[in-house]
Amino acid sequence: MAQKTKKSFVFNIAWQEVLMGYPSEVRLEVYDAIIEYVASGTISELKPLAKMAFSFIKKEIDNSFERLPPSGEKHWNWKGGVTDENHSIRESPQYKSWRADVFERDNYTCQHCGKVGGNINAHHIKPFSVYPELRFDVNNGVTLCKDCHIQIHKIEREWEKKHF
Repeated sequence: MAQKTKKSFVFNIAWQEVLMGYPSEVRLEVYDAIIEYVASGTISELKPLAKMAFSFIKKEIDNSFERLPPSGEKHWNWKGGVTDENHSIRESPQYKSWRADVFERDNYTCQHCGKVGGNINAHHIKPFSVYPELRFDVNNGVTLCKDCHIQIHKIEREWEKKHF
């Protein structure tokens, strides 16, 4: 388990109930061992009583690691470590700059309903996928609140259904 670490884990309350029967110094040693094991995959030398208590918890921790959803090469949607173009562009500094420029130009105000700030989106007037040459053109962007952005896309989808 040396390489498998988690950013977080669930502490099973049943462990607490079992450990309450042990002296406080043993409980603390086991708590420290749990944290160390999950964070680094290693175990420090434990006193016999703490070692026995931890061995049961370790099995449950190991089982929870085995139940983690697949990631990387083991994930069903793995594409050889290549991020799709759409995602790459939307994470790029150029796209983030375009987005910030649209917000700033529109004074962080929804251009449809007038709501200021909150959860706002930079919407491409001419679609991102259809007009790649306009992806970073500030004049092809408009600030919309989340609700108006959803409504705009619903209207666009309805129009496409009727005309295509």
